[in-house]
This record gives sequence, C-alpha cells and structure tokens, in this order.
Amino acid sequence: LTRRMLGHVCLVGHSLGSAIALRMAVDYPALVSRLVLVGAGARLRVLPALLEQARTDPEAAKTELVELGFAPGHQQQAREFNKHLPPIAAGTLHRDLAACNGFDIMDELGHIAQPTLVLTGEEDRLTPPKYARFLAERLDNARLALLPGVGHYAQLEAPAAIADAIRAWLE
Repeated sequence: LTRRMLGHVCLVGHSLGSAIALRMAVDYPALVSRLVLVGAGARLRVLPALLEQARTDPEAAKTELVELGFAPGHQQQAREFNKHLPPIAAGTLHRDLAACNGFDIMDELGHIAQPTLVLTGEEDRLTPPKYARFLAERLDNARLALLPGVGHYAQLEAPAAIADAIRAWLE
C-alpha cells in the first residue's frame, strides 16, 4: 500500500468491509487517518443456521440474509434488491459469512486512535445497534450515529442520510 504513496486515507466500510477497515486501522495506522464504519462490530458473529444454510443452499441463504438485512417495513425494497443480485459463485457466501463469524478485534480496540464515525440503523438485525454502541464506547475518538427506521443495508435504505452523516462528520 505504501508503494502507491497512499496516506491519510479515510476508510469507509460496511459490514465485512468495516471489519477490514478496522483491521487496516490496527495494522497500518500511518495509512489510515479516519474510519467510517457502517453496520459494524468488534465481533461479527453469524447465526449458526444461516452459516450452515450458506454452505448447503447459498441462494436461500442470500434471500434470508437480504430479508434480515432490511428493516421491517422495507420488505418490498429487500425483494427488489434481492431480485437484481447476480448469482452467487460456489462457496462465496459461505466464505464471506465465515470470515465475518471469525472476525474478532475486541482485544485490539485500544490500538485504534483514528477518528471514527460509527453508523448503524436502529433496526439492524445483522449487526444490532448494541454492537455500534460498544464500538463507539471503546474507541477513544468515535462518534455514534443511529439512523431511525433503517436496517443493516443503511446505504440502500437511507442513502441521503448516510451521505449527510458522513459529509457532516468529515467537515
């Protein structure tokens, strides 16, 4: 990364992407100057039944994940989103969910000093708001923003609210 002369990067990550951003903040603190974490947690445990379903019936697991990911009341948006998703390559969803399930940075949160915006939907059933609160409380320089009526796919359910929150925080 440093060969490309990158520095002072603000990383924005959603879900597994937030885990990657957190890992980067610990491993490359000179590179990462800020973090925006959407639908994040210091651990990202996956329901065992969903993890198994991703292994045995990935298309059904994808549908279940999308349905859980959108806030109650946004079922039509979830169906439309799911309808337009491409087919899943063999093993991909299971590997992604297994990576989430294995992610745990709880003991390293004290190494993250970068200013951090933690965004989550108040209706997030995949990474509940308590995960976001935990992060915001444990990170030295974090701000928490809860989005009402929004689930895990906050950037799809409330794109303007996400953009406004990030823009205001960056300013």
